[in-house]
Amino acid sequence: MKWLKRSIWLVVFVALGIGALSLYYVLPRHDVVMITGVEVKRMDADGVVNAENPADGPTRDVYFINTEDPDTKKVVVYRNEDTAWSFPWYFKFDSADIQAKAQGYSRDAQQLALIRYYGWRITILSM
Repeated sequence: MKWLKRSIWLVVFVALGIGALSLYYVLPRHDVVMITGVEVKRMDADGVVNAENPADGPTRDVYFINTEDPDTKKVVVYRNEDTAWSFPWYFKFDSADIQAKAQGYSRDAQQLALIRYYGWRITILSM
């Protein structure tokens, strides 16, 4: 009976942990940063389209915003992409306009920007 009670508590804690991590992934967060540059890459389902990885299906432009934290000087790259009608349902269709604004902010070294983002960027998985 004791092992059953412990097993139930374990399942409850694991379910709560998965739920908390899922919410942390999909709910937006905000950072105040200095934009240092912008970049556009052509991508398909396999990743960046280049000489080693030619396009083998539909492609799309993916925008990247290079930033620096004004306090810690930590460099972070944000991926700026339309979510369209897919999950998470932010219905974001203006990534090109946001990229143009970010490019304008990158010209002024003292201009800070508020970036709203969601998800995680795990550097080793982005290579």
